[in-house]
Amino acid sequence: MVAEWFKHPRDNLGVALKISGPTGPTGPTGPSNHRRNSKLVETNPGAEYAPYLEVQTQELDSRRGARIKRNVGLNCDEASQETRCCRYKLTVDFEKFGWDWIIAPKKYDANYCSGDCPMAFLPAYPNTHIVSLAEPPNNSGPCCAPRKLSEITMLYFDNEYQIVFSRLPGMVVERCGCS
Repeated sequence: MVAEWFKHPRDNLGVALKISGPTGPTGPTGPSNHRRNSKLVETNPGAEYAPYLEVQTQELDSRRGARIKRNVGLNCDEASQETRCCRYKLTVDFEKFGWDWIIAPKKYDANYCSGDCPMAFLPAYPNTHIVSLAEPPNNSGPCCAPRKLSEITMLYFDNEYQIVFSRLPGMVVERCGCS
């Protein structure tokens, strides 16, 4: 079942749970003893305290088609309170860099990605999910990065002062996601 889940991670509905107590996910004895000191939690209906999972559902709008468009990434601005992975506007001004050899464009919207990647945002690659669960040292987990880039066309002088018209791929961030 797990193998099938990883073959098509975008085609299934998965749930990842990370349970932590009052002292954090690694417990009072530190990360090296975390797995050795793990205990199975059994639910006793008569117990005073028992773990539970609350799930909320929402009906789909009947006017929409049967297919749901996947999240194509968030677009934010500097005033946004959003902390998740977002695409932000960034205008690059070549004249501010002192790049007078560029004829056109003098400025362009490059955009950039920034924000947190909670596990609810499934990463682009299953390896990222597995690595975050394994918790290796010095790993910060999934990161917010460009998922889709587009090109710009430029007119500039080359080293021999010839005018060059060129298409430069990967210059504009169109969509961000967790990788």
